[in-house]
Amino acid sequence: MLASFTDKIDLKWLRYLLISVLFMIVIRILSMSNVHVTYYSPILYFFGIIFLAYATLTQKSIYALEKYQPAEKDEITPKTIRNERLTGEQVEELKSILMQKTVGQKLYLDPSLTLSVLSSKIGISTHELSYILNNGIGKNFYQFINELRTEEAKSLLLSEDTKHLDMFGVAIRAGFNSKTTFYTTFKKATNLTPKEYIKANSNASR
Repeated sequence: MLASFTDKIDLKWLRYLLISVLFMIVIRILSMSNVHVTYYSPILYFFGIIFLAYATLTQKSIYALEKYQPAEKDEITPKTIRNERLTGEQVEELKSILMQKTVGQKLYLDPSLTLSVLSSKIGISTHELSYILNNGIGKNFYQFINELRTEEAKSLLLSEDTKHLDMFGVAIRAGFNSKTTFYTTFKKATNLTPKEYIKANSNASR
């Protein structure tokens, strides 16, 4: 109900949870039939809880997060590169392919999408993709992708088919990898929180 991209989701913590619960069940059963085990059961329970707590605290985020996300600037100045590898015609051609694949195939809905992943899907290098984004579109990678995700979120927030989702569900469905990033990006783009956006459009439709 939240995301279609499950290939990078790590649920190993469930294994540790089941092992800990099984360990405590075994202690309980043995303590009922053996006096010596009953004497040591509080200590064994303690170690079981410590193991469970450690496994829980060291569990990484279920949804893949970007390892690095540079701070966005309000304005992007087209970069001047010595011995430019792309001509104006090539930039326009690759820009068309970029929009066709990213928007047409909705690649931006993948929360784990990165610059390198997108460049491999298009068939160009990361440097060339950055050049096209900066000089052909006037945005950096995160501005470009988050703008598309924000537009997707707008549709989801007003759709009857997604009324059952909470805000985190909408964020993941739109391609954001966290609720915080969703709120921050959405507010910056619309000057409204998601709930304010729903209310404003509900009033406008009356």
